[in-house]
Order: sequence, then C-alpha cells, then structure tokens
Amino acid sequence: MTCKILSIDPGNEQSAYACYKNGEFLEFAIVQNETMLHIINQYDADRIIIERMECMGMAVGRSVLDTCVWIGRYIQKAGSPVYTIGRRDVKLHMCGSVRAKDSNVRQAVMDRYGSTRQKAIGTKKNPGPLYGASKDIWSAMAIALTASESESGLEYHAKSC
Repeated sequence: MTCKILSIDPGNEQSAYACYKNGEFLEFAIVQNETMLHIINQYDADRIIIERMECMGMAVGRSVLDTCVWIGRYIQKAGSPVYTIGRRDVKLHMCGSVRAKDSNVRQAVMDRYGSTRQKAIGTKKNPGPLYGASKDIWSAMAIALTASESESGLEYHAKSC
C-alpha cells in the first residue's frame, strides 16, 4: 500500500500506526511490536514519523526504556526516511497548548474530519472517515496530521548502517 506518511505511536509491547495520504487515513491499527517491524516496509511511505520519548523531569521505568529500544528497531528496519517528533510538538500543533490531554488531541483530530463524533467516527451502519479509531490510534493520527501540516518538531534520523 502506498501512503504519504506512516505514523507510529510506539509502546513497549504494542504500537499504534496510521497510514495517511491525501487528507485521509487509509488504514490504522494497534499491533504487537514484532508485527510492526514487518508492517514498516509493507507500506511504500514517503516518510515514517515516530513519536519520540521526551524528558519530563521524572524517573522512568523499564517500560519506557523498552519503548526506546523499539523506536530504535523501527528506525533501523525502515526503508523510507524516518523522522521523530515529540508529544509536546504534536499537542502544540493540534491543540495550541503543550498542556493538552489525550482527550483534547482526540477531539482535535475529530475536528478535522467533521467536528462531531457522528460525522468523524459515525456508526457501524454509517461509518465516518475515522470509524474504528480508538486508544493510541488517535495519537498516531495526530502525529500524521502534525507532520503533514508542519515541519516543526520533526527530527530526521539518517541510517548509519
């Protein structure tokens, strides 16, 4: 499948992704990280955007460090140019504030596709363009929208291998 942007919200065991092209999400899901390694090169993406970890001034646990390892594995596996973006940059772009919560980001994504839940998500009988989105998929969508609308906060990762 061809997409302009393949965006990934990484996790320590599962990651959410979204395939974005010409203003629409062609596919999105939450998958096991091993599966994500295979998915990365199944898409002919112009670029891959991965949410990077940011220092928040607090100690981190093993799950955060494991997520960092997966980010590195995704960068290494990618055949397309890879960029990372911080959560703060996504919040600022989507909501105008770094203090935005996940619910604010989710609403900002919906606002771009009809503003109401009915128009953006729809129902099983009458699905909207975001039908089936849930949990971390909203973040993957916000990452794609931010990258498509702004270059701010993107960091390119060249492969050295």
